[in-house]
Amino acid sequence: MTSSLVLKISLGAIIASLLRWGFQSASNPAVGLLIANTIGCFIIGFATKSQWSSQSWLTVGFCGALTSFSALCFHVATAINEANYLTGLYETFITIIFCSIAFLLSRRVRWRTS
Repeated sequence: MTSSLVLKISLGAIIASLLRWGFQSASNPAVGLLIANTIGCFIIGFATKSQWSSQSWLTVGFCGALTSFSALCFHVATAINEANYLTGLYETFITIIFCSIAFLLSRRVRWRTS
């Protein structure tokens, strides 16, 4: 791994983590996380279908920092600990559904433009 690649991945991660922080600060943290994860899944779907998949700054750096499974687990665990079981289930299923749709749509869009 070259120092140039490390720098590119780091810059992608810095930008994405600030973007996710902005989403979570501007609204309900759970909604902000859903937005960040959905956008990240859309981008990674597009990137892996195109020549962009070799761009580690985008896939590893940007999308890796933008999306967060651990934050989702924290939100769900907090809801369950507070006996908000439906909220925990709802947040889990909504995230999986939105992210899967975003991923599949981005691959479909790329497929039609090729």
